[in-house]
Amino acid sequence: MSSERKAIYILSTHWDREFYQTQEGFRYRLVSIIDDILDAFADGNLEGPFYSDGQSELWDQYLEIRPERAEQVRQLMADGSIESGPWYTMPDLFCVSGEALVRNLEYGITHTRKLGGSPSRVANVCDCFGHPGQMPQIYRGFDLLSATIWRGSNEPDHRNILWEAPDGTQIPVYRFGRNSYWGYGVHVRNVNKLDVPYTQERFADDLQNWINFEAERTATTQTLLFDGVDHGGFDLGNYEQLKAYLGNEYADHQIEHGSFDAYAEQLNTEADKIQKKLQGELRSPGYKEHGIDDQKVINSVISSRIHLKQLNAANDAALRHWAEPFTALETLSRQKPSPEGFLRVAWKNALIPHFHDSISGSVPRSSLGDNEYRLRQSTETAEELTNGSLHKIAANVSCDITPDASTARLLIFNSLPSRQNKVHALDIELPSTWSDSASPAPFRILSETGQELPYSIIEYAGRTPTFRTFKHKEPERGETDTTRIAIELDLPAIGYATYRIEKGAPTNQSTGGIASGNTLENDRLKVTLEADGTLTVIDKINGQTYRNLLVFHDEADKGHVYHCDIPQNSGPINSRNTLVSATVHHSTPHSGALELVYKLDLPNFWDRESEERSPETTPFEIHCIVSLKQGQDALDLQVDFNNTVQDHRLRLLCPTGTQTDTYLTDGAFDAVERTTAPIPRLDDLCEPWQGDAPLWNWIAAQDKQRGIALCSSGLHEGKLFDDEQRTLALTLLRSARNFFWEYHLENDYDQGEYSQNIRIQFLDGCTSPAELSQIGQEVAAPPRSITCTELDHTRWHTSATLPSNSSLLEIDGPVVLTSCRRLDNDLEIRLFNPSPMPEDYRLTFSTKLNLKAYQFTNLAGTPEGDSNKLGDNSLSANLAPKKITTIRLAT
Repeated sequence: MSSERKAIYILSTHWDREFYQTQEGFRYRLVSIIDDILDAFADGNLEGPFYSDGQSELWDQYLEIRPERAEQVRQLMADGSIESGPWYTMPDLFCVSGEALVRNLEYGITHTRKLGGSPSRVANVCDCFGHPGQMPQIYRGFDLLSATIWRGSNEPDHRNILWEAPDGTQIPVYRFGRNSYWGYGVHVRNVNKLDVPYTQERFADDLQNWINFEAERTATTQTLLFDGVDHGGFDLGNYEQLKAYLGNEYADHQIEHGSFDAYAEQLNTEADKIQKKLQGELRSPGYKEHGIDDQKVINSVISSRIHLKQLNAANDAALRHWAEPFTALETLSRQKPSPEGFLRVAWKNALIPHFHDSISGSVPRSSLGDNEYRLRQSTETAEELTNGSLHKIAANVSCDITPDASTARLLIFNSLPSRQNKVHALDIELPSTWSDSASPAPFRILSETGQELPYSIIEYAGRTPTFRTFKHKEPERGETDTTRIAIELDLPAIGYATYRIEKGAPTNQSTGGIASGNTLENDRLKVTLEADGTLTVIDKINGQTYRNLLVFHDEADKGHVYHCDIPQNSGPINSRNTLVSATVHHSTPHSGALELVYKLDLPNFWDRESEERSPETTPFEIHCIVSLKQGQDALDLQVDFNNTVQDHRLRLLCPTGTQTDTYLTDGAFDAVERTTAPIPRLDDLCEPWQGDAPLWNWIAAQDKQRGIALCSSGLHEGKLFDDEQRTLALTLLRSARNFFWEYHLENDYDQGEYSQNIRIQFLDGCTSPAELSQIGQEVAAPPRSITCTELDHTRWHTSATLPSNSSLLEIDGPVVLTSCRRLDNDLEIRLFNPSPMPEDYRLTFSTKLNLKAYQFTNLAGTPEGDSNKLGDNSLSANLAPKKITTIRLAT
């Protein structure tokens, strides 16, 4: 009687598009590997499918070299012989936004279909550096059947695990074990032993031993034989040995060359047999006791190559917070075609650097430059789309402001999904022709009704060359004067307000100033610069005092891209008593700032022979502008420095003074509660571990009375110390050696100038995660202005059909918006509830969109429930704890 157990062989290769070689170095090998696979199909030597690592982008790389084989690839995908997707590229799951993970799956699924295949329903992330807790909900949102895990989970003796997201969504996953996803390759194909000959006897023993070993750790009737080592080619000789067992019983198993999707389908039917369960985020470091399992989560990639992280975060904001919502507002309101093609290309250029080794920085120096270029391409596309839509809106609003030689329309745009009635800092651009000298012309800002609005000049940013393009004329060259101002305005949610700006001295200006000597003070905060360079802040509303804020803390890092390794024999260097300059940057009724300069002497490098920081030091200046606006309960920092030394980590420290053992960080569709408690058995770890946590825009600690959040863009590593003052830390720089194949090389990538915007937000003890996410978005995507001059009006005006003040979408309720974009003639939005409690929310839309109905869908766009009529341009609903929801609104 044949065994009910099956051993399912999966033929794959783990394809790093770049790692210890560049993309082109790896592509040279990829073409040879795929050639062999396609030849084996053509010759009848392959009896089952090829799984292309869960990614589809590698087919672009291959077909660019072998376009003549496109039809063969299409046919093999169509009949299921090639399994592609669902990812476009296998991303790092913490260094990109949650919405970017959705777009990656969305693009990979669409791309596979265009190649002729049905996308795989198994999300392979075999080598990613940990897994966010919401991934089961994301995977199920695309109707996926299963996923793979390895790093971040210390479960080497469990191949089948039920993984549960914070909202309760479960998915059965396959956990790679001994030697990771290399297991079959090492123990059956002997890829790490060049002298092992091909003998049927040796193969038979190795196969039986491996099946027995894996079966003992498998909860279902399917034992998986995953053959997919890094960049491994199709081993025809070894496969010929396997073929002797295919369709036959061996080692108490029926041996099959199967598909990963078929395996996953059966895994779901047997999910009730899986006893091992995991919940939430998987980021545990590896332990020595697991030995050959060699699970290392490699946590420090979140702070490696900060330049790249900042570029990626800026591009993410340019796409999600500006290009998509404001092209939707402009084109739907004006009934114009969607720029979908441009956005598709922009996202493609963004997703390629999201590959896990790329965005982590564990690639050769030249590849880092390649990925910077791709991100800049994506950002340039996003900015062209945004600027085009904002100018078209400005030129086509219906108002009494007609631009002329001394008057222009001034439109202020707000990217946040709620009204913002407060003091804003804005860059105002005026034509240099308004000025008769090298200095900017004075100007007045008036409401639509003609009321002059008081404002304050923060600084004159300078005169820059500009040019305007025209469809049928040559570009017009000119110059623009940019002045940074502070002004109190009421801005619609994801929308704009229209004002008049005219040449002439302002007459309605307030007096007084927020900054004086070594203090900043408004109606909410009093900030004092102490003699040692730290800040003392009194929260006048909540009666709380914060001391010793703003410490820049530097320490040696003898690790590399993968691991931050702080030596115990080298003390830190901090900015206390290193202040060399403190001046008032500006002081106005609306805003004030102190300009501080700290001068540290940092060792040039970590000496790997003496195991000490070098005795030679280099002056390291940190320039920090600390700003406070009227009515604001937060400090805005602009931190600038030029890094010329190696092997160190620089962090910003802010003691919170809270009585709490937990803190929050934002991540992929979640606000994750973390603890200050040390990890168990620290001495037994097989990798350096500093206890730092990943974040996207913010990290926060609060108790019932007080708290602090640090909000930024592109800084993804933070921590709450288990010290008396519960100090928050945010990593600003980690200048580490290259990854281990280039370990001997000096690192020049982290050298250079850095500029970082950080908000220190003071909390009242009940600030919600949704509020913190909105503050983080404001730091990443602050308001913008568009000055519509006479020439701009001529360039962009078609018909004055838009209201002078408008909002695409306003959200009332503690939920977080991650996406707002046009799809065909519809509007799609995505929200999540970061709270562990259900939350009510209300969405209100612009009447100009002419939205008629709404439909809840899953992440893939498949309808869930009935379509509903949109009454009064709004809808109200309840969102379950930690739930993601997608809504499609039809015109």
